[in-house]
Amino acid sequence: MAFLQNVKKTRNGDSRILLVTPRFPFPVIGGDKLRVYNIVKYLSNYYRFTLASLYSTDEEESAVPERGIFDEVHRFRQPLLASYCYTAGSLMKGGSLQCGYFYNPRLKKLIDRSLSGHDLVLAHLIRVSGYLSGKGIPSICEMTDAISMNYERAGASKRRSLKKFIYRFEHKRCLAAERSCLSSFDGCVVVSPNDRDYLAARYPEYSRKMHVIPNGVRVEDFPYNREKVSPEKIVFIGNMRTMQNADAACYFAREVFPAIKQSRPGASFWVIGADPGREVRSLSSIPGVVVTGKVEDVRAISHDAAVSVCAVRVGAGIQNKVLESMAMGIPVVTTSVGAEGLLARNGVHFTVADSPGEFYSGVMEILSDRSKAAFLSKNARSLVEERYSWEGMLRSYRELVESVLNGAGERARK
Repeated sequence: MAFLQNVKKTRNGDSRILLVTPRFPFPVIGGDKLRVYNIVKYLSNYYRFTLASLYSTDEEESAVPERGIFDEVHRFRQPLLASYCYTAGSLMKGGSLQCGYFYNPRLKKLIDRSLSGHDLVLAHLIRVSGYLSGKGIPSICEMTDAISMNYERAGASKRRSLKKFIYRFEHKRCLAAERSCLSSFDGCVVVSPNDRDYLAARYPEYSRKMHVIPNGVRVEDFPYNREKVSPEKIVFIGNMRTMQNADAACYFAREVFPAIKQSRPGASFWVIGADPGREVRSLSSIPGVVVTGKVEDVRAISHDAAVSVCAVRVGAGIQNKVLESMAMGIPVVTTSVGAEGLLARNGVHFTVADSPGEFYSGVMEILSDRSKAAFLSKNARSLVEERYSWEGMLRSYRELVESVLNGAGERARK
């Protein structure tokens, strides 16, 4: 399916960029979609964009992209059975499972046909890097996270599950896919120094190609208002489809919250996020736990929380849930994993806790001490305003695009 948007834009030049994504960016739900949306929305002020994307849901099929961002939009449904077949094929060839899962011959044909009409290609995640690597055109891979680090951590977790086995199996294949990206793309972007350092330690020869451009927050979309706070409301925000978020919600609900509930009988724990699986939905049986499922506006249901917890034990990159809670001024208690990559200090901008006892103490301190809660709240909001505005982050992205375009031109002239 394709449609055109004839929208006149003000640009410094007429360079055309082909963006390839494994999932249709609209509706903008989830951290990956939010990031690529903000990147392209900003860059569309300076470049012309074509979107080539897969989709798998009726919601994505009916979604209408925001006007003014893309000149052309092409999307192809990826049937689940086809994904399984291509995943099996990738498995037999020694490739990454998720790269196989997002392979589509119609998308490949469109990309091959469209390359000559574009000045640069932007791959969103390593899942689609195989479509674009080695094509002889200026290229950037928006890796976001070092997914191999995420899988290494998930494979080492104490939980026994089929997913844990898959993560262990997939770890080395993802490392190989990331190496291929670093080798064949002109620039690769991750969101935190931790992700860059993890990959640089394994592939130091490609260090110069790695660029750290963190996530940001549109602070105007997250108003700071702490006048009406529900004094015993605790929230966890995240897309429940991911193993990391599901694990975090279950961990806090089962190993931390009961002790808080015993000390504070009026306490409630709200698990806010789309696509909760059976295990997450079962948390509703715990007294005081509310599992919302998908909500129309996360901010509307979470802004009055007394505490936001980010109990992620595996993961990589920067946690949007932490940044957004900080922007709203909700005091945050997070694990060391959730704090990674942020220019924030424990005890000043949030509280770091890595055991049930530490989580209990951190949450109870905020619930009991209004001055401490206000201290964390104000400092967190100030940090987001000063260091994590999307505008500042995305200026760096444009500089990278210009560098790749100009560098490719210089190589072509040699």
